[in-house]
Amino acid sequence: LIEPPGPAKPELGTEIFSYAHGDTATIVAFNFAFPQAVEMYEACRRVGAKASLFSVNATLPTSWEPILADLRRTKRLVLVDDSKSANRTSDRLIAAAASICPRDDIVILQRDASELWYRPNPDVMEIDPNSALQQLRLQSQ
Repeated sequence: LIEPPGPAKPELGTEIFSYAHGDTATIVAFNFAFPQAVEMYEACRRVGAKASLFSVNATLPTSWEPILADLRRTKRLVLVDDSKSANRTSDRLIAAAASICPRDDIVILQRDASELWYRPNPDVMEIDPNSALQQLRLQSQ
């Protein structure tokens, strides 16, 4: 069972849900990556960082404004996407985020295209929160 940090609040006029607001980083989950995004959120909490947590529940272009407004405050983005597509919706958010924060402050946790997708496999996306925290300079190496 996944316990989000708070109740889901739909962002008006979008397919974006907000679960928590913080001032250190903006974490955004795409597709079925919400459990991994919560794992990243909890890792931030463990090191004393307060992160915002969003979930995007749309495959069509959407207004990124609620996320971009949060990103203007935090200046750090952690994008978690378990899509198995070369044309990801999250790529549009990355492009929009590039005008707000430096590339070094954008951490992308996503699946890589692989031959294994076409064979039986456990189909589980695993992330390394500690590595992401180090990339964001929130935890020493």
